[in-house]
Amino acid sequence: MKSAKWVILLFGILALVQLMVPAKMILDSETVISEGSLFLFKLRPIDPNDPFRGKYMTLSFEADEFTIDTCATVGRYNAYVYLKSDAEGFATIQSVESSTTLRGTDYVKASVYCDYYGPVNKLKKPKLHVQYSFNRYYMNELNISSAEDKVRELLRDTTVTIYGEVFIKSGHARIQSIKSNGEDILDLIQE
Repeated sequence: MKSAKWVILLFGILALVQLMVPAKMILDSETVISEGSLFLFKLRPIDPNDPFRGKYMTLSFEADEFTIDTCATVGRYNAYVYLKSDAEGFATIQSVESSTTLRGTDYVKASVYCDYYGPVNKLKKPKLHVQYSFNRYYMNELNISSAEDKVRELLRDTTVTIYGEVFIKSGHARIQSIKSNGEDILDLIQE
């Protein structure tokens, strides 16, 4: 009879652990929004939808290049991208580091690679290209096609600014919404 109590107790502990893992993941994600810093990333034209990975909008940001003096590491690698806001309030890259050296500034982990021009083109400085982890915006699959069409239409209009609201905290990022001149893209497609 004692072994049955231990089995039930062990089962209860296992069930509790299985519930705590997704709860912790959700809590961490929500903490980024509630306690993180808000950055506005200007969008570039978006890529088409990929039917194999689900319904989401692939985003391309203007703040995805950083000029450097020399390419120390060739190939794709992970780095810490430190961000700041420009005079208009949009995100720009302050620096790209191999470790979290700058305290008190907002950063996100990202994959970077270097354009090396070689000895032929010494006039151009190499650039680091940044691939952010928040380049996918998931939404209701019934709205995704309309939202992509609306964003493409708005990106052609030079008087409109399209941007993503991204919350960043301690290297983690979460995209909150896509906006056009302050209006949510979901509100614009329902007009």
